[in-house]
Amino acid sequence: MKRILIFAALAALLASCSQDELQTPANKNLTPLGVSSASLAAVITKSGDFQNNSAIGVLLSGNGAYNYTALCSKYNYSDDTWSKDPSAGQIYLNNNPANIYAYYPYSDDINNSTNWTSIPLTSSIYADAKDLCYGSGVADDNNAQPISSQHASAKFQMNRAYSSITINLTKENYTGNGKVTVVSINNAFASGKIDLTTGTVSSQSNGIVPVFSTSDAAATIDATTGYSWHVLMVPATAANKVTPSISFTIDGVTLTTNSLNIDLVAGTNYKVSVKLSGHELAVSSVTLTPWTDASSVVNGGIIK
Repeated sequence: MKRILIFAALAALLASCSQDELQTPANKNLTPLGVSSASLAAVITKSGDFQNNSAIGVLLSGNGAYNYTALCSKYNYSDDTWSKDPSAGQIYLNNNPANIYAYYPYSDDINNSTNWTSIPLTSSIYADAKDLCYGSGVADDNNAQPISSQHASAKFQMNRAYSSITINLTKENYTGNGKVTVVSINNAFASGKIDLTTGTVSSQSNGIVPVFSTSDAAATIDATTGYSWHVLMVPATAANKVTPSISFTIDGVTLTTNSLNIDLVAGTNYKVSVKLSGHELAVSSVTLTPWTDASSVVNGGIIK
């Protein structure tokens, strides 16, 4: 599902990027950039349009040859309109091409960063504020033309920075209480970095990703609906892959699945169905989805 954003302002590539670098037009030939629209890929835990008070960050890349100074700005959503935050700098365009990028949701940490090409990523339980998306701007009136004062209205198609895993745990013919105290994903990328101007992921660090932990054994597996966790994962790349597995501590016993045959592609959600039967933990299926509906299934095997 897609969401249409309408907001305004920006242009070109990277240097320092702080809220203090406000641009003002040096002459009357400069034109404020207008953002006509942006689309965000469907999010499985969200639905509907952007809510009032949503915000995005926008980057004008620095380019001395074209007289552009790097500037980060902020745009707020209200009543179907995106407008520049009063405290943010206004970006102006001249007749030279400008490189413009946006991300969602807005973060002070990212906007105050001096380098949008090295933004930290951390694998963690899903939260709307962590579901980072990014995209580059194109001219709204002509995709083949660069953004400039002649084509001063930009639109964005945003992509997801993370991959994700949805874990669904159920039980069948299991006589224990089914109380889950710890869930973790092993042999996965716990952290990494992303270039928001290109989408390139680098510096992945292998480790254990905590999913759930409680000393009160609060999560009890329901025999009918089971128990689910949704986890944002630092994506793998063709040159840097992992074979994750999932560990559960249930009624004081730790069980671990076989290695899962998943690629952890950015923007893809992997639905992993795990069934506890007797004292065996069976990975009944791994479903690959484009963060929407299932498209293929891989059998994950059984462990004891």
